[in-house]
Amino acid sequence: MPLAVTINSVGEVIEASTNSFTAESLRLDVPPPFGSFVRILPVSNDVPEARDPFEEVAAPTGTVYGLVMEARTASREPNRRAVSFGLNEDELRRDQPQIWELLATDFVCLIIAHAREGEIRPYLPPRPPRLHAPVDICSESEVCRIVEGFAFLRAIATADCACCDELMAAGLREGYRCSGKDEEFLVRTGRELAVLLTNDYERLAAILRKLR
Repeated sequence: MPLAVTINSVGEVIEASTNSFTAESLRLDVPPPFGSFVRILPVSNDVPEARDPFEEVAAPTGTVYGLVMEARTASREPNRRAVSFGLNEDELRRDQPQIWELLATDFVCLIIAHAREGEIRPYLPPRPPRLHAPVDICSESEVCRIVEGFAFLRAIATADCACCDELMAAGLREGYRCSGKDEEFLVRTGRELAVLLTNDYERLAAILRKLR
């Protein structure tokens, strides 16, 4: 069965687990932005090639949704680090063109939801996404459905993430943007964070300051 190829893929899954996955960016040094919402469509004979990823249709069962929480560029060979040549990029491309073939940009995503029976379920899917599946940026309507109810915040708060507060703020900024910068969204955000971060006013205030 073919993978669901789209015209706006930004990466390809190279490692996957129950609650996260790593993808290699299709462009060196250009991963999807930190805190952006991405999706992996399921394997299906019914998904045509080059389907518009922003087409407003119900998410197919098996679609996995993630939030970009880390990106890095390094050597493809785990035991061979990149080294400094003391040259600018133009000089490197002229004198050491082979090094660009040895570099890759990866990004890590926290799995926050999946689709089943036409609805986005705000909890982990029954199995990890497939290796080599393409990764797409979510449409604005998908982001609005994912952030509705704010369940993704608790997923971040309980994840093994070194910058979970920054990730919460980035995901909320994206949700605010996709909501058309609706002020009511910010009011509900404050309420949800207040419940999640009970008795930690300083942390709550720090996140709220990063929402615009």
